[in-house]
Amino acid sequence: MWRRHDETSPDIVEKYKWKSGEKLTISTCVKCYHTAIQRGPYCDFNTSDKSRTPETELPTVPEYFGFRSEEARIIANKNILSSWSSLTVFALSSSLIRSNMGFNPVLLGGVVALGLGNMFHIIGLATPEWIKVGKVTVGLFEGCLDDDCVTIEDKPDWLKACQAMAILGMLLGLMAVALATFMFVKSLKNNDSPKSLGLLTLLAAILSLIFILICVILYAVEIKDLHTGPDFGYSFALSIVGAILILLGGTLSLGGSR
Repeated sequence: MWRRHDETSPDIVEKYKWKSGEKLTISTCVKCYHTAIQRGPYCDFNTSDKSRTPETELPTVPEYFGFRSEEARIIANKNILSSWSSLTVFALSSSLIRSNMGFNPVLLGGVVALGLGNMFHIIGLATPEWIKVGKVTVGLFEGCLDDDCVTIEDKPDWLKACQAMAILGMLLGLMAVALATFMFVKSLKNNDSPKSLGLLTLLAAILSLIFILICVILYAVEIKDLHTGPDFGYSFALSIVGAILILLGGTLSLGGSR
């Protein structure tokens, strides 16, 4: 622990004493710590703690950044921060964690889930392997025999409906990920997003799930009527997984909004 040396002059103490309401900066911390090593002044980093006086022990660097856990005390007791370079590294990393950038891990999880869900659904939508019958694979827009693919021209009404539902699901999913990303970026700037924005994101995700599931169920029912024992391919599965992830992402986005 750092303690005030008797030879510390009052003017140095006053010069480096922390002022209430002053902006928290790494340079101030490093400057004060460096002076404490060289000449031993008292640096009142924590003005809210009225029990500290120049005659009491100085706050540790972990306390300065608000770390009051057992790990922080272990760090201080082991004197890991006893050099200028180690303090600088600690200050930089700690400020990134506890600065005014309001990092929101729940919102980040929502953005990631929505992004993955949309990616899976778009891949499923674009690839021609919703069903496999022998060497033939068929998707929503194309049919393939080995590597030769052709666009489906004569589309039955149910297939047109599937295409429309899948595209609507994609657009709503993209809307949800855009809203979630907007909220996450705002949180990094320490700006809270209204709860209504989280609700809108969840609503878009739910509608996306509904449209994708309508497409998937309708496709499965119609194909089973046309073919005996078709094998559903990876494109079909990706759209289902994508829809579930989109719903999960929308739920997390609502949970991360304030």
